[in-house]
Amino acid sequence: MIIQTYYIGTGRKNAMYTLRCCRDPVGTDLGGFRPDFYVCNLAATEDLAIEKAADFVERMRDRIGETSDFKIVFDDVPHAENYKRRGRLSVGDTMRIEAIEAGVFPFGKHRDKLIAEAPDSYILFFADKQKDYPDNPVMLALSTACMGVALDRGLLAKREARKAEIAEADARSKYVGKVGDRLDFKGVVEVAYEKRGSGAYDNPIWINKIRCGQNVVMYFGSKALGAVGAHIEFKATVKSHEIYNGIEQTIVSRPY
Repeated sequence: MIIQTYYIGTGRKNAMYTLRCCRDPVGTDLGGFRPDFYVCNLAATEDLAIEKAADFVERMRDRIGETSDFKIVFDDVPHAENYKRRGRLSVGDTMRIEAIEAGVFPFGKHRDKLIAEAPDSYILFFADKQKDYPDNPVMLALSTACMGVALDRGLLAKREARKAEIAEADARSKYVGKVGDRLDFKGVVEVAYEKRGSGAYDNPIWINKIRCGQNVVMYFGSKALGAVGAHIEFKATVKSHEIYNGIEQTIVSRPY
């Protein structure tokens, strides 16, 4: 069900009341930002702003209509704490930062859930974003909060230790078979992610790294061979032997 809520905020300098709209999926697992956008200016006084906003919402109900899957709501309290702006932030960003300060995610697949209870990988993902969004106050606030959780859990030290362990294992890797050989492989998936090209017509490529004994086997293709950590067995053709960052890697093709 979609609830479309109209509410009264203020303009850039808090001198004019404005009508805003927020679309919120209820009873679904949809993540991401709740769309929140400006509709129109109302008035400089509260009473007139409420009157104009109520009239607009009623006309919108008459025009669009409501169903069991779509509902229009009007919140007629301009001074509700959640709708006050902070400085030059939008109403939406103010609400998101307040959610972060309350210890919950304001968006994403863990929206409205406690930041302190999120999985390690999710915490590290946002903790690493501090330098990527220097001009985005919401992302900076969320990244800072996640960095605090990461430090409390010792996630950064664990990650560095894991990197050192992988580097040590990679240094022992040797080539497998000969180019053109069709071989049976058995190992553990260490990396599996989809890389998308920058062009509109570029096909995505899956990057697969499998640890077969002490050797590194790589497959670049249209599918993931398994989830990270999975033990897999497959047959593939040795396409080439390459050195990447000083590591001997066996590149394979046509796995099944």
